Amino acid sequence: MNRDVTKLVKSGDLVLSIEGKHPSEWFKELEPFTGISNKASQHIRTNYYLPYFIHTKSIEVEIVDQNNSNKTMFLPRLARDDARFDLSKKPSETEGKWIKEGKAAYIRIPSFGAPKYENRALEFVQEFCHAQTLIVDVRGNGGGSTLRTMVEQRLSGRELGDQLASQ
Repeated sequence: MNRDVTKLVKSGDLVLSIEGKHPSEWFKELEPFTGISNKASQHIRTNYYLPYFIHTKSIEVEIVDQNNSNKTMFLPRLARDDARFDLSKKPSETEGKWIKEGKAAYIRIPSFGAPKYENRALEFVQEFCHAQTLIVDVRGNGGGSTLRTMVEQRLSGRELGDQLASQ
């Protein structure tokens, strides 16, 4: 378990079943409706899509907690307007800085959910292109699109300016 807005299941608890089905069964069942075949994306997005497939007032979840104890819990189904369900806090902006001028740079990307985050990260990559070390921090990033241009640039070894000019 990564996050539970009801605060009943703790981070690190292992989910064995949801309404009697193993999570992998839910992923497979949801895939035709969501178009998500990537396993990591399935794990992230299941909490969003699952309520559309379970219509009971509470959801039975079997877990193994951090004490290695099996537990069955009944999590309340939250109304869409419940404040605990609103996880849409706007991510802050992409930020970058020199840790040690000319040697090590740092870029924090809070989200891959909109092009502005990638565009700003690319500006920082260009600014820090001569750094010996580039740290890209994606902690707390909920996912979205990948940073295609940045990844291609880093893998190809081409300077960012050259790559952007060829597009």
